[in-house]
Amino acid sequence: MIVTARDDLLTHDHVNRRSWRLAEQVLMGNSVKSLNVKRVLVAASIAAAAAVVPIVTAAPASATPLECINYLEHQGYPVGPKVINSCKNGDSGSVVIRQSCPVTLVSFGVKSNHAATACRAARA
Repeated sequence: MIVTARDDLLTHDHVNRRSWRLAEQVLMGNSVKSLNVKRVLVAASIAAAAAVVPIVTAAPASATPLECINYLEHQGYPVGPKVINSCKNGDSGSVVIRQSCPVTLVSFGVKSNHAATACRAARA
């Protein structure tokens, strides 16, 4: 009976699976060095993918209450704490609070069309 290196590996219980796979790869013509290079390349690829995925899947830039404030300043309205709070309300997740934005801005003397545009800018 001719015993090959692979048969010899299969008969030894002390060889764990990883060692057996490594030995099998070496017997198939791959060197240990090339296997280590492949592992490094795979690890680097995974790390690069982990760095790129959050950038690719990030939400596009969205407007903020600051855009509402800037719009009102550009239209010539004085911006104080009450206007700032109204613009923050325009970006609220609550529909009721969001609807209060143009109403409160109009109560501070902002024209209704400017108030509506400013509040849309806050949540756009």
